[in-house]
Amino acid sequence: KGTYFREDARLMSGALQQSDYVAGFACRPANTNWLNLIGKVEFKSQRNSCVIPDIDNRATIGSMHMVVEPVPTLELGVKYAIKSSHEVYDQMSASVLSHFLLLRPQYDLTDFWNIAGECRALYQRVGQNLKLGYSAEMGFVIIKNTMLSAGYNFQAYRERDLVENVYSTEGPYVTVRMKLTEELFGLGEAQ
Repeated sequence: KGTYFREDARLMSGALQQSDYVAGFACRPANTNWLNLIGKVEFKSQRNSCVIPDIDNRATIGSMHMVVEPVPTLELGVKYAIKSSHEVYDQMSASVLSHFLLLRPQYDLTDFWNIAGECRALYQRVGQNLKLGYSAEMGFVIIKNTMLSAGYNFQAYRERDLVENVYSTEGPYVTVRMKLTEELFGLGEAQ
């Protein structure tokens, strides 16, 4: 998938130029539903010469997300991502290498209710900076493969490319999650 956007300023000189290119894969054994793998590589860039000083950001992100279901009532999710970014602002530049790790266990209390916890760590080599975030939530299955969750972020932080917005502030949150399966598109029955 790729997108490219450019818009020239109308009242002054300069332009806004953005691009985002993503390649990825997903894997799940056909006859079982105990393992899900998702991987992707993304290249993002933004250059804005409509503002003073000019802004030029570029990032390459690689990530791998694995969900293992050792028993039908327990899901263990792990995500690892690495991001290499380069930013230029007012003729100053910075390059940063970031590592992100997410651990998420989820336990089904009943067919409709579950509880989950999440721990996130972001390490940036520049400055030897380590940020931690963690949350707990309870979910309710509204309809098959659609869950409404309410949770609380005990500690949060912002990172525009690696951390979802819902986890970027401390306090309560509500989310809706959907699982797209072959059944939904009429491509076969999941085992």
